[in-house]
Amino acid sequence: ITSLDTASASYAYFRDTLEGGLDNYTHRVKLGYSRQLTSLDLGSINYRLHVFASQDNATTFTNTPTLAWKRQLTPNTVLTLEAGPRFVSGGPAFTDDTVEPEAHAGIEHTFKQAKVALEYHRTEAVVVGRPGKVELESVTGSVPRHASSSRQPRDPLSGPETVPLAIRSPARRLQPLLA
Repeated sequence: ITSLDTASASYAYFRDTLEGGLDNYTHRVKLGYSRQLTSLDLGSINYRLHVFASQDNATTFTNTPTLAWKRQLTPNTVLTLEAGPRFVSGGPAFTDDTVEPEAHAGIEHTFKQAKVALEYHRTEAVVVGRPGKVELESVTGSVPRHASSSRQPRDPLSGPETVPLAIRSPARRLQPLLA
């Protein structure tokens, strides 16, 4: 792997419990490879395996390879696109294997004191108390709250880095009074 390449791998395990309901167990494995294609473009190939297990229900397996592209549109704006097929087998609702779409699109803009984002996801998720997985399609926007006020306290060490001339220093003017 060179300075233009990045590889990633992760594993996560979740156990969701609803008292008096079903327990859901989810295993998630993610593998990825990214390459800086140009100074503005990043390309990625990713793979995700999900295993959804629930009490007294068939286990669902999903295999999802995706291709992704990230583009720096301006110095402060980034566009992300990712998509691929999701191969589903097993589960309480399936008698045959199926293929479902997996997609993510997002745009993010950074201002001086805030970051604004708009994202679309089509993926899978777990609903606590319900067996297997469900399809999730969402559009989200975010604008983080950031307090900006001239009344905020200043760091006492963040004063000027230059020292005024001794002749203009208030301490020099007060010195005869202190003697």
